[in-house]
Amino acid sequence: MRLSIPHSAVRLPAAFQRLGWSNLVAQSAEQISLAAAPLVAVFTLGASAHDTGLLQTAQTLPFLLLSIPFGVWADRRSRRTLMALAEGMRVLAMLGVLLLIVTHGLTLPWLAALGCLGATGTVAYNVAAPSLVPSLVPRESFAVANGRLELARSAAYSAGPALGGMLVGWTGAGWAYGCAAGLSALAVALLAGLREPPRVQTGQRHFLRELRDGARFVLRDALLRPMIATAVFFNLGFFMLQAVYVPYAVHRLGLTASAVGVTLGAYGVGMVCGALAAPSIAERLRFG
Repeated sequence: MRLSIPHSAVRLPAAFQRLGWSNLVAQSAEQISLAAAPLVAVFTLGASAHDTGLLQTAQTLPFLLLSIPFGVWADRRSRRTLMALAEGMRVLAMLGVLLLIVTHGLTLPWLAALGCLGATGTVAYNVAAPSLVPSLVPRESFAVANGRLELARSAAYSAGPALGGMLVGWTGAGWAYGCAAGLSALAVALLAGLREPPRVQTGQRHFLRELRDGARFVLRDALLRPMIATAVFFNLGFFMLQAVYVPYAVHRLGLTASAVGVTLGAYGVGMVCGALAAPSIAERLRFG
């Protein structure tokens, strides 16, 4: 009879633990800043739904334009270095917003530009982190390791917006961006102690050719195609909702910044439940 070890009892390497903690604080920083941006736009800058839609577009474009190029970079260069540079970029973006708030120089274009810069760091980090897992944990632990990364991301999705909203509502926008910058700096510090195993160097092809071949592979693969379609429709609806929700909640429902943050964090509960169930589901479906 085959005995299975409970997922909670699986011990993962120390290197992965460091990656997991870095992922948790980086995702928390991302969610705090993403929640704070529309709140600052509405409460401080008097933004309308049209304005928050443009702000959301600026913070979403890097995901659309840079995911595949950063994926190629992660295949060619050190993923730990890419992640550290990405978080460092986010630290600078958050500190830039904080400085503009303190000096009363923040405008909607500046908020959008710095949000776009921070989102660029988010894309690079999110692309590189999962690709680092196979080099840190044994193959039989892939599902557990990826499940824990997803659990950390889901916990950040749940707690980050609520924390961002409460910080904006109770102490001001500056504290929210200062907290986000501090968490991103902690993520960089955790990555500094992570030793990435060396990879076998292979011949590198032209960058644009790799982009083309990667896109072609995704579009032709029978399993990846529906996953991409699901992700596209989910993200379209999700970001459209985010763009209009804050102005509607503030102007029509009369919610405070803290209440908006709590409602934004509520959707993370389902994500946490899904992340907890992911390893067991993956084992039963036996993907791959």
